[in-house]
Amino acid sequence: MTRLARGCGRHRSKSRAELRAELRVAYGTISGLLDQNTRLRDAHCELEAQLEQAGTDYAGALEELQRSQTKIEQLRGRVRQAVQEATDLRLQLAPYLAAEANATSITVPPMCRDTSHPDDQATDPHGINVRPLWEALGVGAVVILDSLHAADPEHVLRPSWAREGPEPTPAA
Repeated sequence: MTRLARGCGRHRSKSRAELRAELRVAYGTISGLLDQNTRLRDAHCELEAQLEQAGTDYAGALEELQRSQTKIEQLRGRVRQAVQEATDLRLQLAPYLAAEANATSITVPPMCRDTSHPDDQATDPHGINVRPLWEALGVGAVVILDSLHAADPEHVLRPSWAREGPEPTPAA
């Protein structure tokens, strides 16, 4: 067998040993890719199973939500009905409560009434002062001055409803 002269540099062909080494590397790469493909297929099957389970759970949750909403609407209807009944009963009971209040009202004159209990305090002139604040403090009616009437003494002396003539128009 004659040996062919091998070239040098870029155009040189690879030897058998180099080709075998590259083939072993390629077989190793293919084997690794096959293993990775198997793992990815297993993961894909597992994810599909999880997705199917999630879809089933979601459908069940939707059915449960619909049942709950139906029940809530039924209960709201019952509550509205109960509120309406309570309102009707209050309207029916009002005259009886008023009659009872009138029948059991306190009709004792103030000078004979026992006010020693803290919940039953007497009012003026012998107890709590219940006069309006401006009377209790000796203050007259409150007059609000604004920029429109600040220089008008008539506004301070008499309220606007007591003035004669047309209302003054605000200056622009």
